[in-house]
Amino acid sequence: MDETKYTYVGSVKMSSGLTSGDIFGISLTADNVLNIWEITGPNLLHTLVDHSYRVGCAAISTDSCYLVTSTYNIVSLWQIKTGQHVYSLHTYGGVNGLAFTPSGSHVVVHCYSGPKKKRIIIHKMVNVPTR
Repeated sequence: MDETKYTYVGSVKMSSGLTSGDIFGISLTADNVLNIWEITGPNLLHTLVDHSYRVGCAAISTDSCYLVTSTYNIVSLWQIKTGQHVYSLHTYGGVNGLAFTPSGSHVVVHCYSGPKKKRIIIHKMVNVPTR
């Protein structure tokens, strides 16, 4: 009998690997789990289970060092190679979009709390470990 467990994957993100040479894949599942994969292996590097709700958005920094995720109104920053949680910030409503600026120094967050209450937050990454 096949013991394989299948998990619904809601979204997949890939890093470019242009600056670091590493290529990572991120899979978001419906059970609040985020997996970080090394694509050249392919190897599962980390399983991040510290999300209190389903992960709705994710973005990878241009240097493939950091990952930013969102669950409803919490945005979290992670180190990709270690899987370590760096910090979280609370937003003014649900998050439906995340991106790093090209320099990687800021995270852009698109929030909403109703049809006429949408905002963009540009968050400077502070106290981030050296890349």
